[in-house]
Amino acid sequence: MKVSASKDRRLLSHTGPAVVFESSADLARRIDDPELPITADSVLVLQGIGPVGNPGMPEAGLILTPRKLASAGVKDMLRLSDGGMSGTAGGTIVLHISPESALPESPFGVVRTGDLITCDGERRILRVEILDEELAARLDERKRQVIESKDPVGRQGRKRGYLGLYERSVNQAQHGPDFDFLAANE
Repeated sequence: MKVSASKDRRLLSHTGPAVVFESSADLARRIDDPELPITADSVLVLQGIGPVGNPGMPEAGLILTPRKLASAGVKDMLRLSDGGMSGTAGGTIVLHISPESALPESPFGVVRTGDLITCDGERRILRVEILDEELAARLDERKRQVIESKDPVGRQGRKRGYLGLYERSVNQAQHGPDFDFLAANE
């Protein structure tokens, strides 16, 4: 979180209901829908654009304020993403969330619309306000779905070729989204 980029300092310590977008395509399709259930207190959540979810981790994490709120004078909202964005963009946004949502063990990947999200930049807290039991149940369900699906994301090691190598070997954002075997020994 780049605190100095916040346009509304109250958002640096904020709790609000999540509005989840599963990908940049989902975000583009729904962000300006006049029927989108959203308020200035909502927390915009963009999943699926981390190193594995959107291979290469393009700088696609910019989440614009929905048109209906911007036209009502809202200048900033709390936004969360497992991707990155250009350093020239501004606003209250948490980026590079790890583990990214594409991984079955990711708590960020099981956040649902309506879940309360708390972000406290000063105390370095970011959490979804659900019971530990509910989080564990969601993660178990997600892992079960991955096992039953034909989707190779989350079943790393079963895909061949460059993309398989990439998915098995790419670091998460906090370590730099590069191949783990290229990292210097510490």
